[in-house]
Amino acid sequence: LTAYQAILAVQPGNVETQYRLAVLYDTLGEMPQAMATYQRVLDLQPTHADASLYLGILQAQAGEDAAAEHSYKQALMSQPGLSEAEYRLALLYKKQQQLSAAMELLQHVVERLPTYAEAHYNLGVVYVGLEQYRQAVKAFEAVIAIRPDFREAHYSLGVCYEFYLTDVPKALEHYRTFLALG
Repeated sequence: LTAYQAILAVQPGNVETQYRLAVLYDTLGEMPQAMATYQRVLDLQPTHADASLYLGILQAQAGEDAAAEHSYKQALMSQPGLSEAEYRLALLYKKQQQLSAAMELLQHVVERLPTYAEAHYNLGVVYVGLEQYRQAVKAFEAVIAIRPDFREAHYSLGVCYEFYLTDVPKALEHYRTFLALG
């Protein structure tokens, strides 16, 4: 921390040092300092995609949804196809019940990162919200193929099979697995 501050005392416009300081603050859980430092990075270099992404994550954690959305979109403008920015923006849209927008982003993410279990899981949740239960089952099954111990995916499959696809034996199978995973 002191070393970064010393460098910045001499070179306040050093973007890389500002960014590393922001990451350090973030790692230490010092959210206000991290947010302010990510913003300094963006003041110096508005196209710094990672600074926009991580600022957005902190803004979302602070409940500043509009600011987080802006930051994620800035990250995507600076680096189109940045999967983590798309994923985080999709989660924000899911929270806001903008399910079609969330679905579209999550589909892009799982196409690019087919082993991203959390993205498949959230896509499944979005499909349930859109009443696309067969698609939801496919997404939840993709999660289990990647991570067989993903409890929530087993529970969600149980719910889909029990209430929407009326396949009680399959529902029981997934509920049992959910319980067995503790």
